[in-house]
Amino acid sequence: MHGGKRAAAVVAGLVVGLAACGASGATSAAPIVDASALATLRVTSTAFRDGADIPARFTCDSPEAGAAVVSPALAWIGAPATARVMAVVVVDPDANGFVHWLAANVPPGSGGSGFLAEGASGTEAAGVEGRNSAGKDGWTPPCPPPGDGKHRYQVTVYGLSAPLPVEAGFSLSDLRAAMDGSVVAQGEITGLYARVA
Repeated sequence: MHGGKRAAAVVAGLVVGLAACGASGATSAAPIVDASALATLRVTSTAFRDGADIPARFTCDSPEAGAAVVSPALAWIGAPATARVMAVVVVDPDANGFVHWLAANVPPGSGGSGFLAEGASGTEAAGVEGRNSAGKDGWTPPCPPPGDGKHRYQVTVYGLSAPLPVEAGFSLSDLRAAMDGSVVAQGEITGLYARVA
């Protein structure tokens, strides 16, 4: 798709709540672009299957005492040759679009496939990381209120035609603006997590 048409597909004015993970409200996450106009990425994780539970070790309930909670591994295939860098967005639409991870200018890999290893957040492999809704750069783990039922954690990977002019600590709105007209591929995987009351 030509840049003009792609830019026209951008969903303008999207407001994503940056409230606490368990906050309530009507705001929800929405796609940054019309996925039907893009190449499709197949996104997978060795930590969880699409629609399955995220293991506790990647959440605020990590049983590994004293260990920092690490980001789960992600992989993608199907990126077109025009994808020069990747971006990753992880949000909880069941908590007002709480942002768990933003990463831009991630190396795309080769042959249309690439990956982020477990614990990539906070390393050069994650490119430039944005500010999550917990107020920190990088990954913040799922931590829904006890008894709130299963929350969905939507992981979207974008293939971009050019590196983005963003600096560490960028917001989701900064990312949307920077990506305008440069998204050439997109894919998603969703993990679930609930905490017992």
